[in-house]
Amino acid sequence: KTLLEFKAGFAGNIEFEVQHRQQAADQSYRWMLCRARPLKNRLGQVVRWVGTCTDIDDKKTTSEKQQANELLFKLASGATRNVIWDYNPITDTKVWNDSIYTELGYEPSSEMEKNEWWLSRIHPDDLVEVLDILRTAGKSKLDKMSGEYRFKKGDGSYGIFIDRATLIYDEAKQLIRIIGVMEDVTNERLATQLLRENEELWRTMTNSISQIAWMADVKGNITWFNDRYYQFTGMDPENSLGY
Repeated sequence: KTLLEFKAGFAGNIEFEVQHRQQAADQSYRWMLCRARPLKNRLGQVVRWVGTCTDIDDKKTTSEKQQANELLFKLASGATRNVIWDYNPITDTKVWNDSIYTELGYEPSSEMEKNEWWLSRIHPDDLVEVLDILRTAGKSKLDKMSGEYRFKKGDGSYGIFIDRATLIYDEAKQLIRIIGVMEDVTNERLATQLLRENEELWRTMTNSISQIAWMADVKGNITWFNDRYYQFTGMDPENSLGY
């Protein structure tokens, strides 16, 4: 990409600039701003190019951090009790908001800065699905992704969370940041499970009695009969409901 930008600049015969990462003596990569200007003769023909390269890594990194922090703040202001995380895949570092401590009961630790810490606390039965979501999002260059999984809290118990994340790319479509919001839906899921279990228990009990039992919606439309009804009337379910 950088070579193409330089070739395009030289072909245009006008002053241009290119930003790119350059490997330094310590093997690290730093952002550079390269500017080039053509020198022309009296006929307007380019006879030479002169240029400069300026190290802008600190400035660019600071700017990216500020943008990420602004986005993180916007997310946090709208969901103060939700657990919010900010992951940099280039450095493999993760930052959490205070809810990881106040809501999930964890103590601050340097281990939490690594993505592996988060993955290690996802329930083993849910981990494969989460990893598949991550791979699909990265491969397809998605801007959003979400998933539901069980996550271990500070006391060792598991909560159920819906995790919604925004993926951020640079100009070359390389993933540079992921910011996610973990919403605790444990109570809702447990209530749904309990309701389902109670309904199943109700059906089992009513199917074992000799009386006819039924259920209806708020408007009085029949939504369910027990087995005794069908045994007594000889009707089938498709023609028995809704009146």
